[in-house]
Amino acid sequence: MSMLRAVLWPTSRETKLLLEESGRPILRGRLAPLHQSHPAALPALLEALSLWQTRALSAVLAVDAQAPAWSWTGFRFQTERVIVEPCLVGRRVSLRELRGAAQTLWEQHESEGRHAL
Repeated sequence: MSMLRAVLWPTSRETKLLLEESGRPILRGRLAPLHQSHPAALPALLEALSLWQTRALSAVLAVDAQAPAWSWTGFRFQTERVIVEPCLVGRRVSLRELRGAAQTLWEQHESEGRHAL
């Protein structure tokens, strides 16, 4: 059973979400900006998606490389079912570039044996 993969791309106006299973998109969404959400919202959302699909989930959170570390370090976490890693990117990164960076992180997790469940 393959792990779900998510890419989260927060901006000042919205948070974009792409959820993939076996390399195919199964959910795309636009949510309120991450900085306006409840602190428990991101972990709860990802946990719920993992439970819904009955698979572990590895998520990459795009973070502006110019942002101070204190603004994103709290978003790195791991639970029994979910792993979230920040990924430092440029301000004008494309979704394709972001997925490429995410792929690198996911491959690193697999090689290190780091995965939920």
